[in-house]
This record gives sequence, structure tokens and C-alpha cells, in this order.
Amino acid sequence: WENYQVLVHSLKSTSLSIGAVMVSEKAKALEMAAKSGDTDYIRLHHHAVMEEYILLMDRLREIIIE
Repeated sequence: WENYQVLVHSLKSTSLSIGAVMVSEKAKALEMAAKSGDTDYIRLHHHAVMEEYILLMDRLREIIIE
């Protein structure tokens, strides 16, 4: 879970730096859950956050292509 915590921390920070506040906040919640060992929270919310991240990446690709 330490590696997971590092990865979602990066997602949190990077998302915030580009203005994707909702993704950042959700990644922060995953980070805190990893830090506290709340694997139930992670298992319940990970997929939805990753889907939001994928949508964000798709939107960014559209902007770059235009």
C-alpha cells in the first residue's frame, strides 16, 4: 500500500496543478486511506477515481489534438 499511496499522491498533486480539483480531492482521499490502512475505502472508491482520471486524460488529449 506504500507504493499505492505514492502513486495517488502524485495523481493528487498533478491534478491540482492543472486545475482538476475534483480528481485531486478524490485522489487525496485515496492517499489518506492508504496512509491509514483503510483498504475497504480504497477497494470501494479506486475504480471510480480511475475512471474520472481516464476521462480527464481523454479531455486533455482532445485539447492537445485541436
